[in-house]
Formats: sequence, structure tokens, C-alpha cells
Amino acid sequence: MSPKEAWSGADQGVVRAWEAGRDMAEKDASKVEACLRGELPSLPYAGGYEKATKQGKAFAPLHYLAMWHGLRGEGLELDTEDEPSLTCSKTGMMVTFTTAAEKYTIK
Repeated sequence: MSPKEAWSGADQGVVRAWEAGRDMAEKDASKVEACLRGELPSLPYAGGYEKATKQGKAFAPLHYLAMWHGLRGEGLELDTEDEPSLTCSKTGMMVTFTTAAEKYTIK
């Protein structure tokens, strides 16, 4: 499957992001440990925060969550229509993951 096909398919590239997380897990044990502790560390996709914002919450691409699951060694059971939220155990920042780019892009 070409990159274009992967990103424009029904899953919108979420499976690719999960696979990238699984690959990253083999190379970066510190990221794996952070994810297993419930932290939302900085990753290639927006969604991890070093410290909480003033609002204490944000939207981020579902791709971040898919990569996070891959890093944790978990299966990928995400619905691209759903908008799950996680709260970082380190910063207390609540992040809601979505495929709706208008929710997480800076305007």
C-alpha cells in the first residue's frame, strides 16, 4: 500500500501511526516506560505536553493515540468516529483525540 493510499483510506492513516508506535517501541524504551505510566509524552504527532496549558485540556489527532497504543504494545481498537480522552498522569493535561483537524489546528 502506498503512503497516499494509507492516509486516504477508511482508517485515515491511523493503522500506519499505530505501526510506527510499535516500531518506535523497539528503539526507545524511555517512551515505552512513559506511556506505560499513563503519560502522554512528546511524539511525532501532536498530543503530548511537557506541562499543562492554562486550559488544562486540548484536542489532538487520533494518530497520536494510535501511536501511543503501539508504544504500549497494545492492539489497535480505535473507532475513527469516536473522540476518546486521556489525562496525562504526569501533567494532568486532558487530551481528546479526534480525526477532525479543525478541532486541533491553530487558527
